[in-house]
Amino acid sequence: MSYKTQYHPSSGEYWKKAWECKDTIWHVDQTDSWLDRNLDILTAGREEIRIFLPLSGKAKDLKWYSYTNVNILCAWFNMHRYVPASTLADKGHHVVGAEVSPLACQQFFSENDIPHTVIPFPGCNGSLYKSNDGKIEVYCCNIFDFNKDTAGVFDAIWDKRWYCGY
Repeated sequence: MSYKTQYHPSSGEYWKKAWECKDTIWHVDQTDSWLDRNLDILTAGREEIRIFLPLSGKAKDLKWYSYTNVNILCAWFNMHRYVPASTLADKGHHVVGAEVSPLACQQFFSENDIPHTVIPFPGCNGSLYKSNDGKIEVYCCNIFDFNKDTAGVFDAIWDKRWYCGY
């Protein structure tokens, strides 16, 4: 039985199985060009801010933020053009992702050669993947278990990719 008929897309199991089956057509191997082009607007001139990327998967945007700046909630749902760019972490920001699939979390850190640790995190009923330099954190948990008590408050949220996956 296919995971697509066994689980509903609103369940975490659906997305875990999609990653395990490599059925990730929504995943893009480049950063979002809209993010790249609008970074100055988003950052409002601030540096080293905390940026949240919900349902992050192994998005290149995670690294792009943590190694730059963002200050407003932004959603660009209808633009699907992507270009390579440097990474947020590479630009000095602290980036926090939330992703239900342990496989996506593992692949993000290994494919980007980011030294990290994984620790159990009972606060969100999952694990915390954290870069050794502290610039990137990815909470591996159900997004509905994630809240400000889990990771604190954020200066910005970049949420576009969820629209493509669901």
